[in-house]
Amino acid sequence: MKSFNNDEITQAPWDTTCSGQPRPSLFLVLVLGFYRDCPRLSVDIDLHYLPDHHRAEALADILNNMQAIKSGIEVALPGVNVIINERTTHATVQYNNVLIKIEPNTVIRGTLLPAVEMPLCFSLAAEFNREMHIRCVAKDEL
Repeated sequence: MKSFNNDEITQAPWDTTCSGQPRPSLFLVLVLGFYRDCPRLSVDIDLHYLPDHHRAEALADILNNMQAIKSGIEVALPGVNVIINERTTHATVQYNNVLIKIEPNTVIRGTLLPAVEMPLCFSLAAEFNREMHIRCVAKDEL
């Protein structure tokens, strides 16, 4: 697997600024990724499901939201290969020899605190000259 370069990262389809790209689901929020400024050897995007639905309904909703995320990625990055495993609801995204895993947590347990919108960490915003915000599980929930 190759390392990321600035062009590939700055074209990421999960940009939630006013770029005209679809915003990610309001039901799925990022877990942990924006709280620590750590070097990354790989990219796994861990998502948490917020609504308090019965398991069967929640799993169907997660899969529907993952399909919407897949569609948004395919619009943003022509030539990308996005595969969703319908049994696990996990997705793999392959683009220019880069592999990213998107993994919603299917242990439906809700949260006590509301999701919070977090900015991209300073070092990445500076390195890629890019600003973005994304909804995350509250730090006190981790």
